[in-house]
Amino acid sequence: MALDLRFLPEIPDGMRIWYADEEVAGISYRIKYAREFAKGRNLEIKLVREPRNRHDGNDIRVLGIYKGWFFTRSVHIGYVTAEIAKAIVKSGSFDELQPRLKNIWWGGYVRDFIVVRFDILQPKPAREVATPKPKKRKPKQTDS
Repeated sequence: MALDLRFLPEIPDGMRIWYADEEVAGISYRIKYAREFAKGRNLEIKLVREPRNRHDGNDIRVLGIYKGWFFTRSVHIGYVTAEIAKAIVKSGSFDELQPRLKNIWWGGYVRDFIVVRFDILQPKPAREVATPKPKKRKPKQTDS
């Protein structure tokens, strides 16, 4: 049995897509929690920095947040890929970012195979205030 859940919430005002269609890394090591997340209701994800991670100080954890029978739960389902986590940390804009869940694909030939895809949204840059250009004068037409 394959399960294909698609999400695409609107992009909030003032935000734009920075990284599109990213896949949660390391999900195969947390398959039990990823399955639990996929079965829940009101699914969303959250990004959490792990600056004290012994493998890589740039690590960004992906938490799956879902509504269970009685409570909202949160489970660690994987990580943002290393190259993107490094770019995010280097930019210094982690606190301004928002993840947007795109889809969850579960099943196929391998029973415990789950893919979670998401976008990373960032604030749009402030628009530069344009100075008005002087209007050109039209030459006067003379009657001849």
